[in-house]
Amino acid sequence: MHAARYIDKFPALVIYDQFVEEAQRVLKVENLRKVAFDRWTDVQPCILDLGKRERQKKSISDIFSTMDSEGICQNTTVIIVNFLEYNNILPMILLVYLVPSDSRQKVDHEAIISFIPASVDIKRTATSVHSPTPTLLCCLELKKSILVVDKTVVLELPIEESAIALLISYYNFNIGYPKGFHRYFMLLEMLLLDIKQAKVDRKVQTILSCLHKSSASIEP
Repeated sequence: MHAARYIDKFPALVIYDQFVEEAQRVLKVENLRKVAFDRWTDVQPCILDLGKRERQKKSISDIFSTMDSEGICQNTTVIIVNFLEYNNILPMILLVYLVPSDSRQKVDHEAIISFIPASVDIKRTATSVHSPTPTLLCCLELKKSILVVDKTVVLELPIEESAIALLISYYNFNIGYPKGFHRYFMLLEMLLLDIKQAKVDRKVQTILSCLHKSSASIEP
């Protein structure tokens, strides 16, 4: 369903709480928001640890190289201060490059998540988003994310729930995952919602095993 028509038909779902409740109904997951948030919080250190161990990969090295020793990142559109404080965003980006693409097409995290400064015109920025699938515009200064679908601003949400919102938006809109990101979202399904897969992709299973090892190594 086109995003604008979706909002017209279900106006209450522009409220994040209602948006989550709809996904909870569709997925039949009780306490979805808390379950997903707790699971994402637990796995974030593991993803960061795995990312640091995979820094020989250029795409991952490039992400870390933008940060100095104090975690200050110079983005093309905004200076992100204390980037590592927002552990919920960095793991989302790292996973894009840790999980092998399911197509020959090179993937880039900006296809699903990008950063905006507080001063930006959100509606105008939304119309410049080329992807028809759900995309997050994250403002670290205001600690919020904007969910954009098909050039339409759907809703605002707390930045710490960005991963949850992005994942469930595909269910609420009944949209297929974008090309190159099927493994990425399959992994998020398993990590955040414990969704059982009929068949787990071998490369996804490899990442899961690596995350499990990271969890064991960083436990006190």
